Amino acid sequence: MKKIKILNVFLALIICGSAYAQNQDEVLHSVLLNNKSIQANNTYLNKLNLEAKTGLTLNNPTISYLHLWDQNDNTGYTEEFEAKQSFEFPSSYAYKNIISNLEIEKTEDRRKLFSIDVLLEAKMACTEIIYLKRKKEESNMRANYAMKLVDNIRTKLQNGYTTQFELDKALISEMIIQNEYMDISNLLQKKEDHLVELNGGQAIQLKVIEYPEQPIPESLNALFEHIESIDPLNKLIELEIKIAELNIKLTRTGSLPEFEVGYKLEKSTLDKFSGVILGMSIPLWQNKNKVSVSKINMDHMKSNIVQHENEHYYHIKSIYDDYISASERLSKFQGLWNKLNYLENIEKALEEGEISTTEYFLELKTLYELKDNLLDIEKDYQLLLSQLNKFELLRLL
Repeated sequence: MKKIKILNVFLALIICGSAYAQNQDEVLHSVLLNNKSIQANNTYLNKLNLEAKTGLTLNNPTISYLHLWDQNDNTGYTEEFEAKQSFEFPSSYAYKNIISNLEIEKTEDRRKLFSIDVLLEAKMACTEIIYLKRKKEESNMRANYAMKLVDNIRTKLQNGYTTQFELDKALISEMIIQNEYMDISNLLQKKEDHLVELNGGQAIQLKVIEYPEQPIPESLNALFEHIESIDPLNKLIELEIKIAELNIKLTRTGSLPEFEVGYKLEKSTLDKFSGVILGMSIPLWQNKNKVSVSKINMDHMKSNIVQHENEHYYHIKSIYDDYISASERLSKFQGLWNKLNYLENIEKALEEGEISTTEYFLELKTLYELKDNLLDIEKDYQLLLSQLNKFELLRLL
């Protein structure tokens, strides 16, 4: 029994560990399952699916019964029983069923559009977390270096090789770096809390510090064509047009007569009659202007396609232009950083007395600013790529 308990605890620890130690794809899968907005949207879309399935059957039949007494003869009476069923022209039911199926198909595309917006937000939150972790790691290295520098200058002061002024500057520099480290840690915690919020309040933590690989677009035109081919919104608009076309046909059936069939029984003291009821509406006024309205609605849908394609293209172009700019800057900064041996050079210059401590701290600040710019550009580059690759998140659905 004791062994079983130990095994259960061990398994629980493994499960808990797996809940925390996750890469980006695992985080996104978890958000897809646990996000409260996605769950609420799915419930709403399920309701729309049920609504799309209503109104497809015949109208309810009607039954009536009439009993009249003869006021002059206590034994005299008249009874009537009537059962009727009305129905539209048969083709209208066929159109309604097709429209219902298309409406249900629409909800699936709406589900995809909503979900990938949430997943993109989660993915960009992951990018921010990775960026802040990298900054935190860099800040920690700077804090350790500043502490060693303070110890070194303090030793020199004790041996009479420097002044209290030089030590004060080192202490101020150390304090500034420590404050930056605390700010980064605080911001990182907020971003991680936001990720937990996106995960429906369930604990989750991204345990990677490297950016995941993303597809690199070949060109703007190739990217736009690819996006247009998989964007659920395009399919949604196409379905809207199909529904608008079918609604025109359905509206035209309103110009056709509706029918009514039934059975009637009439009985009195002396006689008894029974037979069928046949009825037909004469569609004169009720359907007036409905076909014209449906046609205008379809034209509006078609104009939306052109408008959407135009807006979508320039939206993607704007992001793509920013991506190209960030890519070029990142390449230059990375090339420069990889060639630099700057820290060792200024340390050597300080040791040999070629520069003062003040000049050393100024040069060190310049070096740190360069590294910070590199980290910022890396983050911007990844965020822009995430936006361009937004619809690649469909693979998770």
